Amino acid sequence: MRVRFIVFALLALIVFLIGEWAQRPGQPGVFSGLDEDWLDFCIGNSGGRFNAPAVTLVRITDEFEPLTIGDEDVVPSGGQQLSRLDYATILGFVGKLNPKSVAFAPTPIFDEARALNQTDIFPLRDAAMKLPRLTVAAAVAAEAEGAAPANSVAFSKVSHSGDPSSLIEFSKTTRSPDRQLLANGDPAFTEVESATNLLSDGEVRVPLVARSGDEVCASLPLLAAAKHLGISPDQISVELASEKPFIRLGPADDEASIEIPIAADGTFRLPPHSGLHRVVTSPRITADGGEAKDAAENPLKRHHFSSVTATQLAYTGRADDEVVQRILAQEGLRGRFDSIAENIVLIGYDRVTDRRIPTARGQMLSAASVIARTIATIQSERFISTWSLVGRIIGAVVILAISVLLLRFRRVKLLIGTLVAALIFFTGVVVLFNVTLSWTSPFVHFTLFLLMAAIGLLIPLRKKIEPAPQESETAPAE
Repeated sequence: MRVRFIVFALLALIVFLIGEWAQRPGQPGVFSGLDEDWLDFCIGNSGGRFNAPAVTLVRITDEFEPLTIGDEDVVPSGGQQLSRLDYATILGFVGKLNPKSVAFAPTPIFDEARALNQTDIFPLRDAAMKLPRLTVAAAVAAEAEGAAPANSVAFSKVSHSGDPSSLIEFSKTTRSPDRQLLANGDPAFTEVESATNLLSDGEVRVPLVARSGDEVCASLPLLAAAKHLGISPDQISVELASEKPFIRLGPADDEASIEIPIAADGTFRLPPHSGLHRVVTSPRITADGGEAKDAAENPLKRHHFSSVTATQLAYTGRADDEVVQRILAQEGLRGRFDSIAENIVLIGYDRVTDRRIPTARGQMLSAASVIARTIATIQSERFISTWSLVGRIIGAVVILAISVLLLRFRRVKLLIGTLVAALIFFTGVVVLFNVTLSWTSPFVHFTLFLLMAAIGLLIPLRKKIEPAPQESETAPAE
């Protein structure tokens, strides 16, 4: 028993240190596959606590080719490259798929000297007018101290309780939405340029609200999520008087309202682990309750969190083209295209040079990807945190205590006991997740239980040697 426990304790310490090393901020996911499967298992066994996200990101990537007219119309290298006609083309592709709601994340500054931006028509406005009312992006900043406040775009105001002085403040708009988009768009900020320290050690904080004077304004992720849910700005409230500030979407007496945890400055910490780093789908169900299938009897998927490139959108509206339909089937685009009619459609840049935001998982994201994940997190209410170091130590100590009880048994009893203890332990972890929305990588816990079983098989218990009975020194009486 003593040898077994000493060996187990030493190996447990090594395993724990490896687990801590793998969870360093910015460390590429050494055990990412195991972590993702375990988190999906916890979410799947949450009893329907989470809603399904509904976001489709239309990514403007490096492969998108801007329109040009003749050899003299040179596209500028770097920076803003697209004309109003380019954006109008993208909006036109989206419009063919009957979107429910659309958010436009770029804040373009057009070169009015280019011929494509000097047309007598208004292509961007015309394309925008054919869509549901857009949420369009702007960038804001705070003026230097003592400077007169600059004119600002009329952002959507939300109600608040408590002192708003702790919120990030802005006083001017540095990049406004194009006037043609504003013909059918509500402006909302995506970036507060004067705000610093929003990125640290892989932690990404997104401003959801900011203060302009005495008024509190909603950001694009917050406003877009609310509009998709049918919630108007006057039904959004920022509760700053609470010990833990939060934003409420919907009336306070509505059970379906969403409470979004925020910091005192109005920023939202994007969970590094929420299951929203990859495509989220579910089987598409027919009206009679069966699973929908295509003509080839392949199951159809409902894409809750997905993406499509602006170039791929060119395949829309060509149902009579067999080649196009074959490409859609081969690349799995049909489900993504169908999601545009059900999800928030977020249009944004996702070029290689745009991926500059580091995450705790070691990924580099574009601003559009961060906005998409923020909206999806709000919709699904996946406000998931990770165990603290103290919590992880307690988890390991609990397994260590279990080993004290089990390592004294022989092989069969130890294996059965280890299996039962592991089931009880991980059931408790899932219950704890449901209560606290907090989780941790299962690598250390899984490995410790496997070590316990392996030690029980490989290191036998020492048999107790009973002392031989001593003969009496007294001679028997004759």
